[in-house]
Amino acid sequence: MNLINKYQKLNKKLFDNSIAFISTFFGQIGIQIIYPPLMILTWGVENFGIIIYLIAIPSTLSFLIANFTTSARQEMAKAHLQNKLKEVNKIYSNTTFLVFISYLLFIFSSMVFLSYFSSDHLENYITTQDFNNIIALLILSFSLGFFNDIYSLKISYMGIYHISKYLDIIFDIATKVSMIIIGFVINDIIYIFIFYLAINVLKTLCFYYYSINVKKISFNIKRINILDIKDNINKAIPYYFIQLEEIFKTSFVTIIISTFFDFKTVALVTTIRTMFYFFPRKFFELIIELLQYEYVKLLMTKNFKKLTKLYKKQNLLILILSLIFVIFSHFVGLKIFNIWTNNSFQIENKIFYFLIFDCFFFLMTSSIISFLKSINNFFSFSLFLIISQILLITTLYGLYNNSYDYGTFFALSLTVSFLVFCISVIYYQNSLSQMKITKTFL
Repeated sequence: MNLINKYQKLNKKLFDNSIAFISTFFGQIGIQIIYPPLMILTWGVENFGIIIYLIAIPSTLSFLIANFTTSARQEMAKAHLQNKLKEVNKIYSNTTFLVFISYLLFIFSSMVFLSYFSSDHLENYITTQDFNNIIALLILSFSLGFFNDIYSLKISYMGIYHISKYLDIIFDIATKVSMIIIGFVINDIIYIFIFYLAINVLKTLCFYYYSINVKKISFNIKRINILDIKDNINKAIPYYFIQLEEIFKTSFVTIIISTFFDFKTVALVTTIRTMFYFFPRKFFELIIELLQYEYVKLLMTKNFKKLTKLYKKQNLLILILSLIFVIFSHFVGLKIFNIWTNNSFQIENKIFYFLIFDCFFFLMTSSIISFLKSINNFFSFSLFLIISQILLITTLYGLYNNSYDYGTFFALSLTVSFLVFCISVIYYQNSLSQMKITKTFL
């Protein structure tokens, strides 16, 4: 916090972003504390697993929605800091076009999926018609992400992240609360997804409202050209690999586990990973993401001494906090988890330790690679990352096909995270070296 307070005095954007990131984190704490136990209470463990599975289907298909906006945001920030408004608009227009094409591919592929996918393993829970309606509602909800992406990019390219963060957490809370209330009042799964779509429509309208205040940035089809599209794609590839890795770790794993195990196991794996993997990630990533714009600004102003100092302090802070997380989890983690889920699951100790150390290595890797991400210069690392995840998923499927238990995933995931961490250590020194080479970035 001392580091953040120091920069807060010098930078109002950092102060506003800090408050937003911390507020959204505690908002996520609150909703995650009540969400799984109340969903289990109102819907039951198996139905909770089915809801997770249904959301995972379009989420898996979203691998077709390439992440063009993150790299574009960094490039727009650089151009903005150099007062190149035309360049900012050119990047925005080409990015909007690419995002639109991505969503068209997603919608088309989803329609093909609906035509061929079999929902026989759900026949004891929901009808085929309800399944098709639910997936259609989810596809529509995911498709609204196109507007959210381009409006959010327009709002945040100058380092103003707090608006998007507030909107994300408010509507995430609204979505989860609506699922719980529907369980108490109606107890019909399809209504969850009707409200899911309605809330996403409201979210899109809010993003639009804030984006119209940014008058200087607009889409113009005349600014689109092949060379800029190619450049945008090249810079976006590493972020796309990171996106694929996230899909593999979440939705794809859910689909594979639901193929070989029951929906109670799906709920178990999702719930324990929420508490001891995704939950701590949210906290640590808010620190890392908070400093992304600062890295770009310090680099563009050639303040390499302060940049290096900030980067080293960030990594030290993440290391200390990660160790605290591991120690805390060791002593009270499982007790808290059992209270949280009302003893609905039985967790093996080895699976628990696989998970918390998996999270530890992931957090350190994310911190180490954060500077290279901020300057769109981490292609080789992202390539290694996605190859490792593809090997993990392929191996996992093969082992499950040979009757291995569900805990195999946690052992494999830890192995991959450790190997990726070892590679990232090499990039740490590389990052420090590249901070001193002005011409590499300017």
